[in-house]
Amino acid sequence: MNASTINTILLLVVLINMFIMGSNRIITAIKAVALQGIILALLAFFSEEFTTKGTILFIIIVSIKGFIIPLLLIHATKFANINQEMKPLIGYMPTMFIDALSVFLSFFISQKLPLLPSHQETIIVPVFFATLMSGMILIIARQKAITQVIGYLMMENGVYILSSMLTGSVTFLAEIGVLLDVLAGVFIMGIMLNHISTTFEKGDVGKLTSLRE
Repeated sequence: MNASTINTILLLVVLINMFIMGSNRIITAIKAVALQGIILALLAFFSEEFTTKGTILFIIIVSIKGFIIPLLLIHATKFANINQEMKPLIGYMPTMFIDALSVFLSFFISQKLPLLPSHQETIIVPVFFATLMSGMILIIARQKAITQVIGYLMMENGVYILSSMLTGSVTFLAEIGVLLDVLAGVFIMGIMLNHISTTFEKGDVGKLTSLRE
């Protein structure tokens, strides 16, 4: 896959980040981050040589990132009766502006790094930084516990970008991706089993400060 195609797909990833920042519906954001995960898995897979083990792990990653985790999130949302509104601490437009600023900073910082010539042809590193920061911004700017998981998954997608393109190993990125996604799955189950929404008014993490020993 040539550098131009890779860059085009990575720009789509950045646009999905911006879309999630501007979305006011939880289910929409879940579907967007699932699409982002599938795109990144396909990008990494078609950038490598085809092997049986790599293909199997690729299928596992797409299943987890594109279907299992999103379905668990949607089920958790319905199970906990969480209101679909994102309930932002920071408004949608300011959040998108901050995210756009983080993208600019990501490209600026990446230009200062001593990258290999092969890595300078693509925007892998700046998109890695941008996606990582987008996840952190979402975690900070939204109140609901379920959106914290979405932000975490965006950050994991950022790590996935860097590992898949710079290590040159589908096996490595798949194994790391499985571990991170399992951790996200445990977090989701914790939300469901502890009935956060019942105790803290529709899953608002701001209410967790009321906990006492």
